[in-house]
Amino acid sequence: MYITYYQVKRATYDVQRDLYKSGFWFEDTRLNEVTVHWTVLPSKETAGVFYHGTRWLDRIAGFKEGHIFIPSITLSKLLQPRIRVSLRDVIRHEYGHGFAHYYPELIIRSKEFRRVFSGHYYADEPTKVYDSASYVSSYAQTSPMEDFAETFMVYVRRHGKPLKNMNERLEAKWKFMEALRASV
Repeated sequence: MYITYYQVKRATYDVQRDLYKSGFWFEDTRLNEVTVHWTVLPSKETAGVFYHGTRWLDRIAGFKEGHIFIPSITLSKLLQPRIRVSLRDVIRHEYGHGFAHYYPELIIRSKEFRRVFSGHYYADEPTKVYDSASYVSSYAQTSPMEDFAETFMVYVRRHGKPLKNMNERLEAKWKFMEALRASV
């Protein structure tokens, strides 16, 4: 239920190693701009957040654009303890948002992204593809942004090794990840 500063630092180190093994982390990567922060402020819903932009209240609370924040306590986890997500997966997922933030030309302004992920990165509505086999998780179905971050998370966790029995749409997402890795 409670995440310590040490757990966040250790998990961040492990994820950065995974990013390196996956081809996304190296000396000149823009992902070096992303810092993972542990915050004592509880979150009511999320186990981690990447800020693409901040409102004035966020800035007063110490949150900064372009960084990941991991709360020490996630209130929804206290209310629904059956929902289990690893801290490393949360950080991998948030680094996916970081990748989009620091490489907008490859994600946010990309026609190929819109084709593969069925919409603009910032689209708020769920994608119109209803085949759950085209997604790596149910959360990925909520929007193109989350589909990308979830796919990025799984790609990095597996160091680029393909999933078994991928359908055509999921294969296209995997190939998109491979092309991203080759272009940074």
